[in-house]
Amino acid sequence: MELLSQELNKNLTEEEKPKLALKATIESSADQQYTIQVHYHSQSPLQDQIKELITITPLKLEIEYLKHKQEQLPTSENFDKLTKEKQALENSLQDLTDEDEYQKIKQKINQIK
Repeated sequence: MELLSQELNKNLTEEEKPKLALKATIESSADQQYTIQVHYHSQSPLQDQIKELITITPLKLEIEYLKHKQEQLPTSENFDKLTKEKQALENSLQDLTDEDEYQKIKQKINQIK
């Protein structure tokens, strides 16, 4: 829309204005897939910018999503630390409880997983 406004402010002739017409649709499916369709005049002065927007914008969004998803994952150092802490807690639990009680607690923990 911003590109169209910029072009319209250039004092176009009545013959050039129809070349700016475009129709954009975005469809989504249940599995979060999106289809972007843009129809524009074959002699539109905005062809290159439109092509860039419909190819680069989805890729930028996907990169941002993947970065965010990756930030949620523990680092290898963090994972090692968590694994050692878990093992230490299990050892303490086993030392402080009898075998039957320990097995009951382990079953409850495994049900959570």
